[in-house]
Amino acid sequence: GKKLDVCQWSQGSTSGEPKKLGAGPSGSLCQYSTSTVSYA
Repeated sequence: GKKLDVCQWSQGSTSGEPKKLGAGPSGSLCQYSTSTVSYA
């Protein structure tokens, strides 16, 4: 299967490219369990 960032967050920047801050389950930002994710 593919490795996908199901939930990721980034910070906008003036250069146009957002800075990736992180990905995956995170307390307040991404509430899910990796065992509940399936790929189609």
